[in-house]
Amino acid sequence: MFAPLLVAAVSCTARAEEVAAVPPASRLEEAIRLYAQGETASSRSLLQALVAVGPELPAEVRQAALAYLGDVLYSEEGPQASRPMFDALLEEAPDFVMDPFEHPEEVCRYFEALREEARVPVIERPLPERGPPPYWSLVPGGLHWYARGKIGTGLAVTVAQAGLLATNIALYQTLVSRGQIPRQDPAALADYDAHRLGTNIAAGAFYLSLLLPPAIEFSRWSAQPSRVGVGVGPGSLLVSGQF
Repeated sequence: MFAPLLVAAVSCTARAEEVAAVPPASRLEEAIRLYAQGETASSRSLLQALVAVGPELPAEVRQAALAYLGDVLYSEEGPQASRPMFDALLEEAPDFVMDPFEHPEEVCRYFEALREEARVPVIERPLPERGPPPYWSLVPGGLHWYARGKIGTGLAVTVAQAGLLATNIALYQTLVSRGQIPRQDPAALADYDAHRLGTNIAAGAFYLSLLLPPAIEFSRWSAQPSRVGVGVGPGSLLVSGQF
């Protein structure tokens, strides 16, 4: 009962040893011949056996086997099935060229696209974490910028706010000193209205100088990402994070 099975097992073992005894270059030639004749299933089996040998296989034979095996897998199962073979080939031989006279043009284009994708570096350049809110910018006099070492900006804010405050106080004191203006004197009344308008404008400018710097600082702070990852993919910039 077990005799036929034993004979078959011995036969398969002998056949495997016979195939293994054939030089790798000869096995590659046989696989290419079968490929050219359209016997892709037999060619695929031989190529897979060659690739499975690993680093012990001569480099030229292994690279050609990966190229033809990727070609066969592309034709039978699509690009995704062939990609591991082509990726391994590009990792081992980045300058390998698929001969368009031996492989279909579509396969050659796909291989070149993978080569370009492999050449694009991946850059991880995380931005710093978002700092605390700039509450100090709410304090008048430019103290927020002095504390950050921006002396020029702090000095400009100080001078602007102090100048507007002094102008506002002077105009208001002038307006108060005039007291009641008789309505019978149109010129004095017009002068009084002009001083009052100037006082209101100066007061508005002063309050704006108090509100504008912190508004700018808080808008900059809110625009900073808290966690960001940046990478370069094939022909595109990839950015992810919380904004």
